[in-house]
Amino acid sequence: MNMRKRQIIGASSVPIPVDTPVYLAGHINRNKPAYDFLDPLQVHVLYGEFNAEMLLLISVDVLEIDSDIVKEIKKNISKRFDVNPESIIITCTHTHTAPAAIEVGLLPINRKFIESLTSTIIKAIYKARSGTKSFSCRMATTTVSGIGINRRKIIDGRIMMAPNSDKLIDSQLHVLWVLDEKQKPIAVLVNYSMHPTTIDVNTYKISSDYPHYLRQVIHEIFPECEVFFLNGACGDVRPNIVDKNGDFCGGDVLDLELIGQALGKKVLGSWYLSKEISPLKFKLYNKTIRIFYDYKLRDQTENSHLTRAYAPKTQINPDLMEKMEVRWRKKIIYLEKSSGRIRSIPFYFQILLINRLVVIVFLPAEIFTEIGLRIKKNSPFQYTLISAYSDGSVGYIPMKEDYEYGGYEVEQAYKVYGERAPFECNTADRICDGVLGLLKEINCQLLEDLSDG
Repeated sequence: MNMRKRQIIGASSVPIPVDTPVYLAGHINRNKPAYDFLDPLQVHVLYGEFNAEMLLLISVDVLEIDSDIVKEIKKNISKRFDVNPESIIITCTHTHTAPAAIEVGLLPINRKFIESLTSTIIKAIYKARSGTKSFSCRMATTTVSGIGINRRKIIDGRIMMAPNSDKLIDSQLHVLWVLDEKQKPIAVLVNYSMHPTTIDVNTYKISSDYPHYLRQVIHEIFPECEVFFLNGACGDVRPNIVDKNGDFCGGDVLDLELIGQALGKKVLGSWYLSKEISPLKFKLYNKTIRIFYDYKLRDQTENSHLTRAYAPKTQINPDLMEKMEVRWRKKIIYLEKSSGRIRSIPFYFQILLINRLVVIVFLPAEIFTEIGLRIKKNSPFQYTLISAYSDGSVGYIPMKEDYEYGGYEVEQAYKVYGERAPFECNTADRICDGVLGLLKEINCQLLEDLSDG
C-alpha cells in the first residue's frame, strides 16, 4: 500500500483506575473524600494515520488537566509512539466529580492519580492503534433544548449564579460519525455545551456525570462505537435543575439518566440526518497568542465580599472560599517577589481540519457561550465545533460586557485557578480574533489547493 495515500483510524476506551478514598475536584464545598464510584471515569482515544502522519485525539473524564502535566503526558506519548507532540490533542469532559488533575481552590494535584491517568492513556493508545482500519465520516447538526440554562443573573444589581432563561445558551448538538468500510460506527464525536455539574455537591462519589449516561444510550444501539464527548463553550451554562423556589439545586442519578437520554436520542437521530463528508483531510494546526492580566481590576476585586453576601444562593461555603483566598494571596506574594508582575501569558490552541466543511477548535479555557457562538457565526467553515478544556486551562474567559456586573467568573474564579489576576476585559475579543484569523488562513489554503488541483 502506498503510505502517502493511506488513511486509517482506530478508537478505544479504557477505564481509569482510581485509588479510594480520594478528594474530588470541581466544587470547593465537596471537602470530604469519595470512597465509591457512581459510574466509571474513562479515557477515549482516536488514533489516526493520515498520509503518513500520526494524529491522536485523547478525551479524558476529568475537570481539566494542568498545562505542565499535559506537556509531560505528550512527551511520554511522543517517546513511546514516535509522534510529534503538536500532533496530539488532549481534551477534558469537565466532570466535577473526578480526582484533581489541575490545582483548583484548596485541592492540590493528585500525583498518584496522574500516574494512573498517564498509564491508562498509553494503554488506550495501544488499544486504538491495534484496531485501525479504513474509514469514512458523516456529519450532522441538530438542537437540544430544555436541559441547560445560563447561570448568570442580575440580582440586587450584581451578577449571581441563578437560572436565567433570558440569557444565551448554545443549543446546537454537533455529531461527527466515524464509520468503517461496512458503514458500521467506529466512533462518534458529540459536541455540546453544558457544565457536567448535575450531581449534588453533597454527593461524594466518583462520576463522569451525564456523558456516561449519554454513552449508555448510544451503546444500546451501537455497542462497539466509542463515544467521545467534546464539551463546548459552557463557562456560563449548567444543567437546568431547580428547586420549588426556582433556585439551582443538586441532581441525582435520575437527572443524569434524563440528560443522557435527551442527548443520546438526539445523537442517534442524527444518524439519519447525517451526510457523508469527503475528501477527508485530518490535519492539525497549532497557534499561540498572548492574553493579558488586569492588575487594576485585581486590586478592585481582591477584597470582594461576594461569597459571604450571596452564599445562600451560590451554594459555596464562604469560610472555605475565604480560606482559599488567603492561600492564593500567599502564593501571589511569593510569585511577585520572585518574578515581579508578569504582564501576559501564552494561550495555546489547536484547530483540527476534518475536511473543507468541518473543523474542531480546541481551547484551553472555560469560555463563555457567546465566545463559541461568535466563532461559529464568523467561521468560514459550514461546521465549526468548539471543544473547551483542552491542552490545559487558564480558567474562565467572560465576554467584555460581563465585566460590568462582576460575579464569580470575573471577581473570584481567577483565584480558584491560581492566576495572578483577572484577564483584561477584551480577552474574549483577542481569542476570537486569533481563532478566526487561523480559520481564515486554513480556508484560504484549502481554496488555493483546490484551484491548483
